[in-house]
Amino acid sequence: MTIFLGEGSMKNLEKYMLVILILILSLISVGCDSQSKNTNEKDLEVIETNDSISDESQDPYLIKLDAIANDIIDSEEGESVQEILNQAYSKYGDQVENIYYGGKNGKMMLSPPLQLPEDYDARQRIWYKKALDRELFQPEPYQDKSVQKNIQTIAKALYKDDELIGVIGMDYVIKDSEMIDDSEDINISNDDDLKLPLEKRVELKKYVEDLRKVVEDEEDIDALKNFFNEEIENTKVQIETIYLANKNEIYLITPYVQLPDNYDPNVRPWYESAIKENIYISDTYVDRESNRTIVTVSAKIELGDNSIGVLGIDFVIEL
Repeated sequence: MTIFLGEGSMKNLEKYMLVILILILSLISVGCDSQSKNTNEKDLEVIETNDSISDESQDPYLIKLDAIANDIIDSEEGESVQEILNQAYSKYGDQVENIYYGGKNGKMMLSPPLQLPEDYDARQRIWYKKALDRELFQPEPYQDKSVQKNIQTIAKALYKDDELIGVIGMDYVIKDSEMIDDSEDINISNDDDLKLPLEKRVELKKYVEDLRKVVEDEEDIDALKNFFNEEIENTKVQIETIYLANKNEIYLITPYVQLPDNYDPNVRPWYESAIKENIYISDTYVDRESNRTIVTVSAKIELGDNSIGVLGIDFVIEL
């Protein structure tokens, strides 16, 4: 059977086909929008995830340093920087060795607090100068032989309204696996031109042995303190510090330096080695505070109460 459509029927059919085509295109468009939306949401999830990973991968100590820096920058007029450092140390003290700040006037503050020489100027220290040269000063880690720990230093300059206000720094302990070779150490002097000559070792050893006899014959602490002061001022050798210790504490130190409450001489190489070997001479090293080359010589002594202790001297070496 053959069906013939009139002119009106043909026009209606064209309309229906046009409507159907529009519906099909609309469905395709909706599907594309949906797919695009899903893709964008997935992309957003990836971006957020990557941001999260980035945050987690940041050095946690840099995050701590930045937090302290922001507290100092945002501090109100009259608010104590020392107080901010103390609060930070009470929070992070189980993870860091110390936190310190040098103001633009050179005034130095540390936590835990230490009494520094009156002429101490933070602006003359390497960590202060280097922090001014770059966004972050993070030298190679070094071994602090006095405490037998591997230490990493980080420091950065602080600016408020584009004006320098000071430098914040932090020292923390790292694992042996993170240490570099000692030959690259910026603080321990292992280079041939910094080794202590034999004749100098003999000279310093004899000096400490002679001083030990004086200490063992004098039981009055005040008299010893005065004697140490005279030695530092008048002796031909240059002395940075003289100290007396038993296994529990350093009970006399000249010039006076406030030590941490938990300082234990019994676990220090200069104490242990002197007790075992009678006398100990360290390698040369650069003191981080004074920036001087130092050698420590210590000797076992008999104290007035018949106990055993150690006399230690830090000599300044010019090589």
